[in-house]
Amino acid sequence: MPQYSDETSCCPGCSSLKENIEQQFKEMNNTIQKLQETIVNQNDIIMKSLAEQKVLTERVLHQEVTNNNVRAVFPIKSVNDLHDFNTIISEDNRDLYVNRMKALLKGRLAKTLTDVISQSVCIEVNLDGVHGKKRLKDFKAFYQTLMDACRSLGFEDSEKEIRNALKIIKKRHFHAECLKNKKNKTQN
Repeated sequence: MPQYSDETSCCPGCSSLKENIEQQFKEMNNTIQKLQETIVNQNDIIMKSLAEQKVLTERVLHQEVTNNNVRAVFPIKSVNDLHDFNTIISEDNRDLYVNRMKALLKGRLAKTLTDVISQSVCIEVNLDGVHGKKRLKDFKAFYQTLMDACRSLGFEDSEKEIRNALKIIKKRHFHAECLKNKKNKTQN
């Protein structure tokens, strides 16, 4: 066996093996470095996606809260509630209320208007405020929102439709009251 005096010198087979191992080590280091870069890039993409999802989720939650608040308003139960509602309608939230009213007013207005304003409010108001009733047109923001909802549903003369719906609702109410009173008189 040959003897080597210093540590750096070795046989040709060992030298070739050493070079082969060093080459494989360099390749493994390059592969590891590329994998680390890929992981960093993937993590950046994942973090950006998560940030976008967080923003979208917050928007959806905000919309849900807003929609629930909009749903809770209807039907408006009193003239005071109508006055309060009139003050909270703004250009920022007007479309929300128009869309909600549209959803509630599908079909015949005389049957669905009470889903927006209660029967008791319908009895207390009329469009022009005649005969001792409150004037619905005085609640400008509410009235315009209601008119827009009716127009978007395809009513040609929205004011006429609202006036007629209020008339029919009142007629039904007073007819039911009359029948109730007759029934009470016959039972006594």
